Amino acid sequence: MLTPCIPFIGATNKTGYGILPKKVNGSRLAHRAALAESLGRPLEANALHHCDNPPCVNPEHLYEGTHADNIEDKVRRNRARGGKFDITHCKHGHALTGDNVQTYERPSTRSTFTARRCMTCRRANNIKLAAKRKAQRAERAAIRKAS
Repeated sequence: MLTPCIPFIGATNKTGYGILPKKVNGSRLAHRAALAESLGRPLEANALHHCDNPPCVNPEHLYEGTHADNIEDKVRRNRARGGKFDITHCKHGHALTGDNVQTYERPSTRSTFTARRCMTCRRANNIKLAAKRKAQRAERAAIRKAS
């Protein structure tokens, strides 16, 4: 059982990690400095959290890991870009399996990434849009007929 988190009470960055006013053991990030202090040496790799709590500086919750460990941890916790591929249902509850899922390449500003979409939701949206277009055509025809 882990001991309780010790949140950093100073300033934090936009992702919630504590920031020190000046470098301690080669880092300004509080959790890295706390781990380096407890190990008694500068870190050679990344400082990772067992608790998944960015401001936590409890050395018992921190461990040193490689960049690959950090990426694997992000994917496992569904924080990595494209990490939604382990989601089994769309936001409306339809299963994303077999013929109900479409995988496609989506261009981005930096590169292309693979995305998925629910075909049940897509069909329902297409039916809604077709009905809207049909109503607009009927409205335009009624206006033409009246004038």
